[in-house]
Amino acid sequence: MSVVQDLLFTLQGHTDHVNDILYVPEEKMVITGSSDKHVRVFRAVDDSYQKWRIQCHFPCNSSITALAYHPENRLVAAGLKSGFILLLSLAEDYTSFRFRGEIDAHTKAVTKIAVIPSATTIISCGKDKQFRMFNWKDRTMKGSRLGSAAIHTFTLDLEGGRVFFGTMDHVIPVYRIKGSFEGLELICVLGEAVEGKNAAECGHTGSVRSLFFDPDTQYLFSGSFDSCVCGWLMGEDAGQLKLKLGPVQGGHRSKVKGIAWDTKRRILFSTGDDKRVIAWNASVGVKLAEWEAHRNWVLGCFLSAESGLLLTFGRDKLVKGWRVYAEAEDIGAQAADAATVDAEAPAEAEAVCDTVTDTVAPEVPSPAALDPHPEAVAAAVPDEIESDSGEQ
Repeated sequence: MSVVQDLLFTLQGHTDHVNDILYVPEEKMVITGSSDKHVRVFRAVDDSYQKWRIQCHFPCNSSITALAYHPENRLVAAGLKSGFILLLSLAEDYTSFRFRGEIDAHTKAVTKIAVIPSATTIISCGKDKQFRMFNWKDRTMKGSRLGSAAIHTFTLDLEGGRVFFGTMDHVIPVYRIKGSFEGLELICVLGEAVEGKNAAECGHTGSVRSLFFDPDTQYLFSGSFDSCVCGWLMGEDAGQLKLKLGPVQGGHRSKVKGIAWDTKRRILFSTGDDKRVIAWNASVGVKLAEWEAHRNWVLGCFLSAESGLLLTFGRDKLVKGWRVYAEAEDIGAQAADAATVDAEAPAEAEAVCDTVTDTVAPEVPSPAALDPHPEAVAAAVPDEIESDSGEQ
């Protein structure tokens, strides 16, 4: 399996960091959340994926730090640096948002959100150490769990009824989900110190920033501020560290911020503060490809394995789409031409987005969305959501 790095498109229009994205392949749509306090919707104009248009945007009173989407009712949940979660409905023609309500979810920045349609539940975590579960219809809290440190991210094993936390204290707590997301019960903690082993042999030595769980292989992948990616084989009640990829293996030279996994091909992608994307053969722990993707930190990535499209986003205010498999010709049939244009005329190659339409900017929804706890947020949340004070 060969990994390529054909740049298909670059999404512009943000005036600050892009903190999170959602890709909906069936609708050729990318939703972005930025520190410029806007949620934006981009759609591909045609099947070549060479030209995109900003369909609409929604202004908020705080930086957008996390996103989730429920396609059936077109619900977009936007987590804010202020701790609120905004609920928005995307119009069927993609040209506007309707404000549906807000949830006063956290006292510090929201770092991750997920929507569980079967349980009408929104779950979130934040820098206030809280993991919380809400009914999105009446916006009431169903349950919560206070962690021992700020929670950067989580990932779910819905079939097994488990949730995995990525925390600032370097470990990965694993919880059993009670009922229909009414509570959590601790199962185990991955990466805890073990007598006779140093910390690096047990797992991560820095904050865990990204997680991905594959229900088919029962592997959990984690990316950390220690520049490493770990692979954990999960049993019912415990997990074993099976893979560790870091600088020694030719990996990242700075914090790992994003990971994506292709279960069919057994290829792992990672991104980080060294501005790079690395593709790994996870079966043998060998690097397949590496390239500089952005001009600044790459804050995350998303892989559509079926189409071979990898999206990256970062501190340089851009979202980029890459064709990463040579045989994936259904996406971007003109990728070779696009790569040539990019090399010969980079300014023209980056100009791939139309300007935003004039009819889509609604009123700011509510005064409550403006930092509800200004003193606490100002004291505890750094300017960039990805930063960790004192963390290396």
